[in-house]
Amino acid sequence: MDGPDWKPTRGFSFLPGAGYSGTSGAYLSAGILYGRQPARCNRCNLGAYSAGPTLEAAAGTEAARLSLGRGMVNPSFAGLRTRVTAERVWRRSGGAQPGDTFLGPDVQLGIGPATLSTGVQWRVAGEGRSRMRWMWAIGLGF
Repeated sequence: MDGPDWKPTRGFSFLPGAGYSGTSGAYLSAGILYGRQPARCNRCNLGAYSAGPTLEAAAGTEAARLSLGRGMVNPSFAGLRTRVTAERVWRRSGGAQPGDTFLGPDVQLGIGPATLSTGVQWRVAGEGRSRMRWMWAIGLGF
């Protein structure tokens, strides 16, 4: 019980996703998590999780976003990620105009395949009416 199959390793986990966001519309996302990987013998158990820094990119019908953060994921149960997200608007959305760029923190909670995200973003570039906005998203993946 002390062989290599029982020891956690370091490596990459792929983080696919799709959903709907109040700021970017319908979206597809892909990301990576680098860090602790569960041992081969317990990857599907509740105690097995991956943890480490994350990088994610998403393209939606109204905006694109890039997120950098830290996460902990158990694919068969739950996960939590905290991130800083930059979002570039390419279609008019609320008070945001095409070309506006927003930056801010958000948190994502995953339970099974369902995910919920929320955060706040401030306009850092552009001329739209919105200086600050609330971000939310529901989706699948993690």
